[in-house]
Amino acid sequence: MAKKKDTEFVEAEKIVDEEEYEEEYDDVEESTPREAGATLKWLKNNMLAIIFGIVGILVGVVIMTFLWPERIAELSDGKQVALKYNNKDMTADDIYALAIKKGALNSILEEIDSEYLTDYYKDSLEEIYALAKEEADQYIAYYVEAAGYTEEEFYKNMGFKNYDDMMYYLKRNALREQYVDDALNKGVTDADCEQFYRLYAFGDKTKIYLFFGENKDDLESVRKLLSQKKAFSDIDGKYSSVTAVQLDNSNFIDLYGQYGAEATELVKKLKNKEYTKVTKNVYYKYMVAYAEGTAETATYDDPLKEEIRTALVTEKKEADPNITPKTLIEMRKNFGLEFKDTELARAYEDYKKQYE
Repeated sequence: MAKKKDTEFVEAEKIVDEEEYEEEYDDVEESTPREAGATLKWLKNNMLAIIFGIVGILVGVVIMTFLWPERIAELSDGKQVALKYNNKDMTADDIYALAIKKGALNSILEEIDSEYLTDYYKDSLEEIYALAKEEADQYIAYYVEAAGYTEEEFYKNMGFKNYDDMMYYLKRNALREQYVDDALNKGVTDADCEQFYRLYAFGDKTKIYLFFGENKDDLESVRKLLSQKKAFSDIDGKYSSVTAVQLDNSNFIDLYGQYGAEATELVKKLKNKEYTKVTKNVYYKYMVAYAEGTAETATYDDPLKEEIRTALVTEKKEADPNITPKTLIEMRKNFGLEFKDTELARAYEDYKKQYE
């Protein structure tokens, strides 16, 4: 299907330990919020990750209860029984292994990353947190106004106790997302931005119509209607095999981000009120494009270059769903993360192997 841009939060890290755990938590991946409006998708997609982190913390509390100095005499080694249930014994080692399996590593990595990045971005924390708050407020407003939730229902459905509880997670995610964006930004050169401009830049269009489908004959019929100067409303829905999209006041960066290189290259070639032939498309089999607008191509200056750079960073993130965990693994390597505990070290090595 046509490439529709989603402003996604970077997926949350997942720990894979045993087959049973893989099946149960296969969708839990690393998360970091940054792009405008992305909070909505992140909260919804990462509900398991949020709940999972809470479970890890609770299990960690159980561990600390048994290993606290006042209890050391009772549990002199990990093989001693820490609790009994249903005529079964569980040793301190059993509890510790369970904590690692059930998400303790996720909680540990979150804590480590947060501490490091809070210091790393100490001069811009307010700005990063303000963006996270703005996105959260927009998300809440959407659910309250459009979905009819109360704020309390919203927090409950999302697994949070209250607003502060939600912001605790979003601020930490915002730091990770900022780091990933900054790291990817460094990989986008001025030459990359200039090439993007040469390939795709066109003057803003007042209207763009895009028609996608697998039936070439139906798209030829769409072209015939365009030649008769039919309005978009007269074409949209006329053929069940055709997906029709209307974009108003669109620029080349937005079009590229939403519908990819092929659509952008086609629209660039169109003069005012022109339409294309039926051409092949990578998402649908065929497409037709129509455009209105007489604006001159935007001048390539520093502000436009930064918009292009942001678009290329977003494209990198969409092209590799594992870019966030990979980037954060490299970050931890750079600041010297080393697990002395053998169970944690093994769990982290297993985790890293997912992204090699």
